[in-house]
Amino acid sequence: MSDWLRKNVKEVEYVVMKAEAEVVEDMAKSKAIRLLDELFLEFKPQGHGGRKNMSKRAYWECLALYGKLRNEGVAVHKWWG
Repeated sequence: MSDWLRKNVKEVEYVVMKAEAEVVEDMAKSKAIRLLDELFLEFKPQGHGGRKNMSKRAYWECLALYGKLRNEGVAVHKWWG
């Protein structure tokens, strides 16, 4: 996703995206997250939903990522999946 953003998005464009936490973490590591203006961050906290899912994480991990993105200047909204 990071490579696609760098190739297809200009900094002057207003970019809104919805993504799962794992994708967003990779984008944050590569600094591609700075191309986003607004993000709907999909949280899948542990203990929610009937099936086991490896992408589920502790609630505090979701909040930590949320705070990190806010510090990067991204307008983040929680999307509970």
